[in-house]
Amino acid sequence: MENLKNIGEKLGLLIFVIFSVVTLHAEAEHRIPFTQVNGLMMVNVEYDGNSGVFIFDTGADHVIVHSNIEDEGNDLFDTVDGALSTIETSLDYLAMGDYIVEDIIVYEANLSHLKKHVAHNVLGIIGMSAFANEVLQIDNINGEITLHSSDYTKGLVKKDYNSMPFHHNGEVACVEVEVNNQEYLFALDSGSTVSLIASKVFDQQSELFHSTGKQFDLNTSHSTAGGNSYYQSDAIALHQISLDAIDFGVIDLSAFPELGGILSIGSLPSDEIIFDFTRGRMHLRK
Repeated sequence: MENLKNIGEKLGLLIFVIFSVVTLHAEAEHRIPFTQVNGLMMVNVEYDGNSGVFIFDTGADHVIVHSNIEDEGNDLFDTVDGALSTIETSLDYLAMGDYIVEDIIVYEANLSHLKKHVAHNVLGIIGMSAFANEVLQIDNINGEITLHSSDYTKGLVKKDYNSMPFHHNGEVACVEVEVNNQEYLFALDSGSTVSLIASKVFDQQSELFHSTGKQFDLNTSHSTAGGNSYYQSDAIALHQISLDAIDFGVIDLSAFPELGGILSIGSLPSDEIIFDFTRGRMHLRK
């Protein structure tokens, strides 16, 4: 996995997010409520006297705050459809649920295009630089994100979870997905409403996929591409868990040759997902 760092350096806001994982240390447990809007996890955030809704992304390295900036920023995040210009700045505080972080570096970017395609006035994207915990739990039933210390996963009842490794190198979280018994590296993305497979993989395994007859619009941070078809396959699996019910779109990821696709965390067949960043393990409740 020596190329993971290069992925993280190049790969920016693909769908609604930046891929990355951070490993920090904290002891307290914190709870953050969220709501699902069009498949996205929305969190109420307060920051420096402002308040609004942010998209929560377990894979994002940075916090992005919407700004109507017109000048080109010095920090560019590459995406599948071009670079997103940002400006580095800082906040005195950022609060969500019972969790507060102070003196945090964030990036301002014009997210006007994104705001058009979400049924909320989205003010930003919450990335992992906002958190200092070693275990992150997503409870889709109760709509709650809980941050734990590393000891939390020691108490899990193993028979209740499918556990598997995920790779992270400070910038990107990935899992090995099998397509026809061949392994491909897929980026994990809780900020994407769709799962995507690289066109190079699709072309290699096209006989294993069938069209569902459905189409979708691919909305990124600054563009929309309509008329994309969904495909399914009974030969795709995640650690022996069949992904045959997941709709996959096809996307050109030639700029990121190490990636075979993007796996939307929201499409995983589990109501509870736990990331143990210390041990590099992901647990899906059965």
